[in-house]
Amino acid sequence: MSVIPGEGRVPILYGGHPMPVAPYRSAYLARPDTVDRHPGVALTDAVDPTPPLKTLARHLARFGYAAVVPPGTKRDLAGAVDAFGGAWGDWSRADRRAVLGIGGGAGSATEVAAERNIPLVLLSPSFAGSAGVSACVSSVSRALRSSAMSIRSRSTRS
Repeated sequence: MSVIPGEGRVPILYGGHPMPVAPYRSAYLARPDTVDRHPGVALTDAVDPTPPLKTLARHLARFGYAAVVPPGTKRDLAGAVDAFGGAWGDWSRADRRAVLGIGGGAGSATEVAAERNIPLVLLSPSFAGSAGVSACVSSVSRALRSSAMSIRSRSTRS
C-alpha cells in the first residue's frame, strides 16, 4: 500500500477486528503494516465506528499508532484499552496507550482513562480536514510522551 504525501509516513492495515470481550462485536482497527508492537489509541465518539472516526484512525496509524474504534459503549472502550499489550499484544503495547474522546464520547473516554491512569485526549467534534487530523496526531503524540495522566482538550474551530 502506498503512502500519500502529507497523510503520514507508514503503510497500514485496516478493517474490522473482533473485540476481546463478550459479546465479541467487531471494532475497527487501523495499524502500521509492520511486525512490531505499536502505541495503542482507542477512539470513541459514543457511537459505533463511523466513517469520520475510521478515517481518523487510519491517519493515526500512518503516523505509527495502532488505532482502534470499538463499538460505542464504555465497556467496549475499556475492553479495547485493556487489550493493548494483552489480547492484542502482537501489534500493540500496554505501556504506551491512550484514549481519544470526541464529542459525546468524552465522558466514557474520561472515565476509562482515569480508571487506568492513562493519557486522555479530548477533541471537539468540529475537527475537520487536514488541520484537524494534524492537531489530533500532535495531541496524541504529546499525551503518549507524558509520564502522568494527561488531559488535553483541543477545538479546531476557528
